[in-house]
Amino acid sequence: MKVELEWKYSKAFHHQATVENLANNYVKVLEAIIDHCLSPEAGGYTPSDFPEVGLSQEALDELLAEIE
Repeated sequence: MKVELEWKYSKAFHHQATVENLANNYVKVLEAIIDHCLSPEAGGYTPSDFPEVGLSQEALDELLAEIE
């Protein structure tokens, strides 16, 4: 999967270096979130992983326990 971001800004209000630093930090934080979500310690699923099903966290945990 590839994610592309385009940053637009007014040079009248911001320096290019400021926006570059913001964009670089944004990418670092996004990569950290992705790394966390992919790690084994991140835990299991949440209801937001299956929005069409409409399960509570408790019901989802019970279902996952049954199929594991």
